[in-house]
Amino acid sequence: AFDFRKYVELYADVSQQMTEPKIPEAEYVDRNCGECVTMAAYITNFTIFKRRKNMGKSNLTTFIVSYNAAGYAWKLSQESWASRLQRSCNYIRETAPGAWVIGLSEVIPGKDDKYLAILQKAFPEYILVTPHAYRKNSSPRSAINVLLIHREGYRYHATRTLEDLENSLLYNYVGIDTDHGYYRVLNIHIPHTDNGDRPIWYQQNRIDLRKKFEVALKKTCRSFAQELEIPFILLGDFNATPDGSL
Repeated sequence: AFDFRKYVELYADVSQQMTEPKIPEAEYVDRNCGECVTMAAYITNFTIFKRRKNMGKSNLTTFIVSYNAAGYAWKLSQESWASRLQRSCNYIRETAPGAWVIGLSEVIPGKDDKYLAILQKAFPEYILVTPHAYRKNSSPRSAINVLLIHREGYRYHATRTLEDLENSLLYNYVGIDTDHGYYRVLNIHIPHTDNGDRPIWYQQNRIDLRKKFEVALKKTCRSFAQELEIPFILLGDFNATPDGSL
């Protein structure tokens, strides 16, 4: 049975013990691949948080991972996306072994999901969740969000959608039932609006899309403020600063 008072106590305790974001040095990167600058920049987006203590009954370490995989080709590197994705997987496994949830942004699935297969092979003990709107081969070159859920204690999950964003590939919104309780997890990649080198119509499209994400996110957070009995976990790439509109 869920003990609300215990949850409040645990949440207050864990909120004071957050693990500091890890800023890696260049040694995390293969110096011979010509990608040191690019890879290091995106590894700094890697953030680790402690989970609720009452999940410590399992053998999992207390990690939730949020990581932008930077799927699009980089001008500073000739390294293939497959190679960079594999190195990202290796880095996550080394840095956060046994993480409960891993939220990825900017994952290019590839034709017949060949790059998703790399993820599945790298994390065989995880359930791989794609966005609710994702269909195999419908958009092999689109950047999508992917959520990985550890199988230990896992029972089932159900994908959900955000209002007015039912067709978006930029988030995973799931309800997860586990031996430790029921959780709702939102892994979201909110579009940035720094597109000065793109056509005006594209810039306006991104501004409008970001507004939709901000409205949906705020509405979702407000709803969970009224439903504290259901733990809500928010992670992802918000393209935002602490003093921004979010």
